[in-house]
Amino acid sequence: MSQTGKLKLDVFESEGGKKAKSYTWIYKDEDGEEGRNVGDCSEGEVCEIKLFEGDYIAKTEYNSKFKKTKFSIKGGETTELKVIMGATGKLKLNVVETKGGKTVESHNDIYKFRDGEKGKSIYGCGTSKDYLCEKKLFVGNYVVESFYNDKHKSKKFSIKGGETTNLDIIMGETGKVQIDAMKNGKRIEVYNSIYEFKDGEKGRNIFGCGTSESEGCSQKLFVGDYIIDSSYDDKIKSTKVSIKGGETTKIKVDF
Repeated sequence: MSQTGKLKLDVFESEGGKKAKSYTWIYKDEDGEEGRNVGDCSEGEVCEIKLFEGDYIAKTEYNSKFKKTKFSIKGGETTELKVIMGATGKLKLNVVETKGGKTVESHNDIYKFRDGEKGKSIYGCGTSKDYLCEKKLFVGNYVVESFYNDKHKSKKFSIKGGETTNLDIIMGETGKVQIDAMKNGKRIEVYNSIYEFKDGEKGRNIFGCGTSESEGCSQKLFVGDYIIDSSYDDKIKSTKVSIKGGETTKIKVDF
């Protein structure tokens, strides 16, 4: 019968650094590949497992990063294994309309940035009036793409070990348009397509909203000029509108 030995495994961010709250799976090493799963270790624990003599692979996950470490067990002995996952820092991301303004509701995709190229998306996180986007990231360079209303912005940043990188994304000021559609003094159901208006030309369609017999429609827009095409039966009426920061521009379309 095969003898047993013991594995004692610790996971750290860096050599001599703090322990990493990780999860580790232990597999038999079968020709250099992961074979049968023979044990695992929960987060925050020193991993101590009794194993039969032989070769194994430890697969450790920490902060969405995986690392494989090969090791051997000998009968009656303890194999001490130290896995170094890499140092981390923290991103604290705030998305605002203007510098010093209130946090807005946004979605943010975080990508690795290597050799001047945007890599794979590794995290997504949101901001709102109640919270910021806070993520633990490994040391390195990244790009964040922030989406708010109909606009998105990209910004590069770096993470240093044990430090917090505070990042503000300024998206631009918004106002609001409020549309009422009328016929013979009564509200009617109308669909309104909102287009950018730049250099005297109608640009891309960015939003649509409908009015009803009981209420108009309202849409948040970035400061600037727009054209609204209102459709009722077979008629279309176009209205130019300018949006100012923090203000509501009211328009009434009569058919």
